[in-house]
Amino acid sequence: MSKNTSLFNPILAKRKGKNADKKTWTNLQGSSSSLAIYYGACNAESPVLLLTHDTPSAIRIEHELNSLNTNKALSICLFPDW
Repeated sequence: MSKNTSLFNPILAKRKGKNADKKTWTNLQGSSSSLAIYYGACNAESPVLLLTHDTPSAIRIEHELNSLNTNKALSICLFPDW
């Protein structure tokens, strides 16, 4: 994450449409990426799409997000590459 932002209030993409903005978060250790994704999605004003390198990473992040989503604030869906 750039500009020293908090995991509980990560910087999200602002532009939408044809020239949509994108953000890349780097150097996140352990489950901190799932924590940032969860709070980012909770604060987002639109749906969030997360792409992973492989299916095991997607499944791990899905499980971590579900464990954070105890109040069912988010709808978490996995679309595996089978």
